[in-house]
Amino acid sequence: ERMLPEALAAAGYKHRGIFGKWHLGHHQAKWHPLARGFTHFEGHYNGAIDYFTHEREGELDWHINYEPTKKEGYATDLIAEAASDFIRMAAKDKAPYFCYIPFNAPHSPFQAKQEDLDRFGIARKKPTKEEWLKAMVWSLDEGVGEVLQAIEESGEAENTQVWFVSDNGGVAGVPLHNAPLNGSKLTTFEGGIRVVACVRWPAGWKGSRVIENTIGYIDVFPTLLESAGADPQDGVVPGRELDGISLVSLLAGKQSGFPERNWYSYHGQSGQDQEKYGLKTEDWKLVIEGFDLRRNGLTDKHEVFLYKIPGDLNETTNLAGKYPEVVKVLAEKLITHRRLQPDNGITHFWVGREGFVAPKDWRLEKP
Repeated sequence: ERMLPEALAAAGYKHRGIFGKWHLGHHQAKWHPLARGFTHFEGHYNGAIDYFTHEREGELDWHINYEPTKKEGYATDLIAEAASDFIRMAAKDKAPYFCYIPFNAPHSPFQAKQEDLDRFGIARKKPTKEEWLKAMVWSLDEGVGEVLQAIEESGEAENTQVWFVSDNGGVAGVPLHNAPLNGSKLTTFEGGIRVVACVRWPAGWKGSRVIENTIGYIDVFPTLLESAGADPQDGVVPGRELDGISLVSLLAGKQSGFPERNWYSYHGQSGQDQEKYGLKTEDWKLVIEGFDLRRNGLTDKHEVFLYKIPGDLNETTNLAGKYPEVVKVLAEKLITHRRLQPDNGITHFWVGREGFVAPKDWRLEKP
């Protein structure tokens, strides 16, 4: 695929940094951030690292470009500091820059600085998950503030586009974490896939507005490229056309909205016998859980949920039994969607874990 930093490089963005969690492949050097269009990387290859020791599977996982580093500090703080330094450097160079900051927080493990626990009066030896999260999110908020301050100091805040987004809903087992939405991370219910987001670009977009359209990760690439004055279609790999659309006109207030697209959601982390499917249309939301739909299509062994959208956004009333024809039509679309994937495209999350030994310092040799 053509990656966003590669496309922005062609659009004249000299500095392209990533700070935080990569988690997009590092077994081979060709998957390293610096091989995918970034010019600078600081952070960790894996997810769920220890926030204080920066270890995963007992090995140090903190790197600057290709080299492991024993920098000390709470991971959220280090990410914010490195990103802010990068922004200040780019501002001095007076060159366009792209700064991607995938904070690990508030992903597990649940770890927070004692000063942040103290801030909320959390003095127990074993805080609850909610208490850990409260302190972790506070630290994240401070980190975001540090980044925004660096943007202000750059003198380019008016013409700097800022996105703040999340990748999924909160994990199960934390009371009220996604309330009032139904479900959690690793599901295709709204609590797993619907997240808030905010964007800021004073020079291009009028603020204090709420966009009601369903938009998502596939729209980021074309929106950023059009904002940068580039054609999102330039360099598109044949057969891998963009799935998303540019939101520039919508965010600029030049259009009030657009017809809702069919929005497909899928999760196969638990293996092909426990797959999760979701399809949201302008009027309905269908969720199917169970084994791979490619095998025999929809069967009575699948769990099926049908909700009226947007009237029942919290997914409280399952209408699958009342509207079997709607289920049939939408299920066929999900079956077609699933069959687009290769037979070996999805494996269980833990495939390859048995007997695995992490490499020393998660070192990846330069290509």
